[in-house]
Amino acid sequence: MRISKYSILFFILCQFSCEKNEVDFPFSNPSLFASFELPDLLVQEAGNNIFQEFELQAENGILKFEIFLDGNLIESITYDGGITGAITDTFLFEYTIPQNTPNGTESEFNFVLTDQKNLQATQKIRFLVNTTFFETMENINGTDVIKLMGRLNSDYAMQATNIYLIDGVFSVENNSELTIEADT
Repeated sequence: MRISKYSILFFILCQFSCEKNEVDFPFSNPSLFASFELPDLLVQEAGNNIFQEFELQAENGILKFEIFLDGNLIESITYDGGITGAITDTFLFEYTIPQNTPNGTESEFNFVLTDQKNLQATQKIRFLVNTTFFETMENINGTDVIKLMGRLNSDYAMQATNIYLIDGVFSVENNSELTIEADT
């Protein structure tokens, strides 16, 4: 029986490399990214929406994405595990504050992304229910003006018979409509 030098070399290489135990490649922890930055405490009126888009990433595979409101689970999405499991996803969060929520109510959403190895990433949104639009009557140098300020969350019409002063930040939000009559 003749053994070639290549057979011996293969045998030696296999002995040293095949006997070693395989080591799992370490994956990083899951990540939960918000598409845009919200203030530490978001102020919004009752009956209006809070929304955020999240990018979910988990190299180990996404197990579940949960949403809690003041510590209570309000939504849970479970993902298919295993090799075919999702490693990225996009989630659009939208919540309408109940119309009867009193001003001064403060709440917190917690978003928890869990991967297949039970590692987690979290985000939160704190919000305060309060008025976001202010309309006040003022007299400036003998002229009556209507001073507007804040975030308009319902339809509003500026009338030509009035004089308006926009003071500070003024924005029209939540699909509201601002109508400005001619000659205003």
